[in-house]
Amino acid sequence: MKEDKTIEEIRNARQKISQECGNDPHRLVEHYIQRQTLNVRRLRKPSKRSSLRES
Repeated sequence: MKEDKTIEEIRNARQKISQECGNDPHRLVEHYIQRQTLNVRRLRKPSKRSSLRES
């Protein structure tokens, strides 16, 4: 498999964040929720139609 430097950097960043949260999944989720609230203007708004919602 070809190495991708960007993917490796993303994995390293995620691993660092997880370690900062003590590898606790609950703290990790709280971290990402907090980040979302800080960057709410940067988030993409959901579309009205989604193939995932259609059953």
